[in-house]
Amino acid sequence: MNKALLLVILLPLAACQQSDRTKSWYLEHTAEREARVVECKDDAALTVTADCQNALAAKAQAGTFGTGAARSIDVTPDRARNTSAGERSSSAEMNPDHSIDVTPKRPRPSNGEADGKTH
Repeated sequence: MNKALLLVILLPLAACQQSDRTKSWYLEHTAEREARVVECKDDAALTVTADCQNALAAKAQAGTFGTGAARSIDVTPDRARNTSAGERSSSAEMNPDHSIDVTPKRPRPSNGEADGKTH
């Protein structure tokens, strides 16, 4: 009974100590993000908390894509540049089109069908 009462009292206190910081907050606050990542990597019990997961996810995103729109990766193809024939040849060499041809191919004719003879 006493253990249950103690648990009921301590559980809300433990919840009050948790941080409400989101991944986007950690993306905006580099120093706090790096400090929290060091703490999280030092203690395995902290690593599974939501706060550490947010800090670690923000660090991964910041390292891969950056923290703002200016540092984001632009994957939109710029095909409007190819306006004249002269520009097409030079820009095609510099910026090749990496699209994949998915047009279905016709099956090759077998030996007797190529010359029109059937047996």
